Amino acid sequence: MDVVPEVLSGRGLVYAFTINHSRWLPDMEPPYIVAEVELVEQEGLRLMTNIVDCPLDEVRTGMAIPVVALVSTGAGHFTGCMLVSTG
Repeated sequence: MDVVPEVLSGRGLVYAFTINHSRWLPDMEPPYIVAEVELVEQEGLRLMTNIVDCPLDEVRTGMAIPVVALVSTGAGHFTGCMLVSTG
């Protein structure tokens, strides 16, 4: 089986989510949305992500959202962190 990188559409569906009210990282002001997002290219291909630019009361299971990669290089951050956005 050959495994190679593949360009994806950047589209996903919210599979499951929760609204986190605890501060786990210094720059993540609660409340914020933690979600499992399924990429449209492959059923079962899911990422744990944050949903940004979306009011807390508007996120829904099955909701279509664009997926974007944001990289942070500041102190205490993870480089290559994957985020999703409805904006």
